[in-house]
Amino acid sequence: MPDTLFLILCSLAWLYLSVLVHATVEVFVGKLVGLEFLKIRVGSGGFKWGVKIQGVPWHFHPVPFGVYAYLQSATPERLPRKISVTCLATLAANIAMVWALTHIWPLLEDPAAHAYEGPTSPILVYTLALRVIDILFQLLPTNVVVDGLYAPTLGKLLVECLTGAYPRSWGAIFYVWGLYPQMVSRYEPGAQFETSWLANASPEEWNLIQSAEADCREGQYASFMEKMEKLLANPNLKGGERARILDGMATMMLHERVKIDLQKALAWTREAQAAAPQAITIRGTHGALLVETGAYAEAIEMLTPLTTPDSDETDRIISSIFLAKACDRQGDAHQAALWLFRAGNPEHFKELRNRILSELSPEAQAQVV
Repeated sequence: MPDTLFLILCSLAWLYLSVLVHATVEVFVGKLVGLEFLKIRVGSGGFKWGVKIQGVPWHFHPVPFGVYAYLQSATPERLPRKISVTCLATLAANIAMVWALTHIWPLLEDPAAHAYEGPTSPILVYTLALRVIDILFQLLPTNVVVDGLYAPTLGKLLVECLTGAYPRSWGAIFYVWGLYPQMVSRYEPGAQFETSWLANASPEEWNLIQSAEADCREGQYASFMEKMEKLLANPNLKGGERARILDGMATMMLHERVKIDLQKALAWTREAQAAAPQAITIRGTHGALLVETGAYAEAIEMLTPLTTPDSDETDRIISSIFLAKACDRQGDAHQAALWLFRAGNPEHFKELRNRILSELSPEAQAQVV
């Protein structure tokens, strides 16, 4: 008989192989039927190791329990069928792994064994129990918190697709349950997804959102904004949610993703400020737009308070970058260089920083470290 440690190691290896097979089958079959994935999480636990496979991040955790695949937005056409096929194929793969273990395990305990004669050790029973519990948990129609985000189980996703309630779970909503309140909270503290406009959006609005997201991914920013403006025509879209969309559209211009009328962008930020007057981050966008329109003194007055050490990091960096341009245009090359130095060289804003640097006077550029 092999020693107990060997069997325990075999048990752990099989459990991890099972969750890996679960994830692989779910992603493979999902892609086969036309689904796209944002992120795959294999296992549980705090530590993780990540790798990108065909552009999709896979995060591997040490505890062999739980698999969560975050879907990318997709059209709802035949979605129930796609989800059903994916769920059933994944369930079949899990059952096959359980069946395989019951027939391989006797050979691990006794290499001379030729047939399965039932559970032969408590370790096998324990291993099977853990895997069956994991499978049953995946089939429960509920939401679970993964990496601080709500994610529906396979069972929940399947039930909602079959009942026509798919907007609650599929596509970008995987992230929305957790991330949407966080994003809106920058504009409206205490925002909850369940009471948001997005949670009650119509199928037509969801289709418009999905189409706009596709435009954004493909670089069709003018089309993206046109569709977002159609959404903004809904009077129920207000408060922090409305401000977030308006501020996001104006911010796109600042990063030169799309060429739009500066006055129109300023109108967006003014409307955003009216919808969420307590949102400091909108002031940063509005101030940066003022720099682009040449209102340097007004921009400096608005942006400077956003550069204190206790300011939001994103607001502080963007404000510092545009303050550099404003000061340079007013003839203070030394102060411009100081603002750009304070902004640092963060990876997320490297392109914006380099663009503003290229627009500074030679005197200011010469002083930038």
